[in-house]
Amino acid sequence: MKAPAAARALPVLADRAREEQWSYERFAEALLSTEVASRGSHGGEGRIKAARFPARKTLVIVTSNKPFSAWGEIFGDDMAATAMIDRLIHHAEILSLKGDSYRLRGKDLDARPATKIAEIA
Repeated sequence: MKAPAAARALPVLADRAREEQWSYERFAEALLSTEVASRGSHGGEGRIKAARFPARKTLVIVTSNKPFSAWGEIFGDDMAATAMIDRLIHHAEILSLKGDSYRLRGKDLDARPATKIAEIA
């Protein structure tokens, strides 16, 4: 097992363990904790860089005044809507805003626009 952080910490921890009369278990715990902390702080980043994974840089903003549960109705197929939602939200952050629309303030949404009847002369 490669444990470079533990190897670097070994001399200092060994001296401290002797001075403070640690048990073998306490010494082993301190040594392994050093390695675990080191791997947690930067070990994964190096492996990801070495694997050359592409960075996620895509930004997509989707807005809707309909809840996800109504998307099947909108697209005409519940399964297709579920698949789209699944792919959209896989790595997404969802912001759900409550309240009245600022853009639609002062508009009468129940009123139908007057249709013009063409006069034929």
